[in-house]
Amino acid sequence: MKRSLGEIEACPGARCPFWEDGSCAFRNLPLHGPPELAEFVLGLRGELERVRAEEDADAARHRFYERLNAGRSD
Repeated sequence: MKRSLGEIEACPGARCPFWEDGSCAFRNLPLHGPPELAEFVLGLRGELERVRAEEDADAARHRFYERLNAGRSD
């Protein structure tokens, strides 16, 4: 996607929120064409990655407190 913006980036693969069933959900879109489409999709990917990171942090914090509370003797 970044190629149409003049940047080079290796595909993040399974770390990408658009990765499904072993391949890119956008594999059939012409993302090497209009830069506006690539900018939009990359912006959306960034937002989804931030949400995933926040959810992962919330889930980790939740597991931590569950384990901490499980060790309490009250």
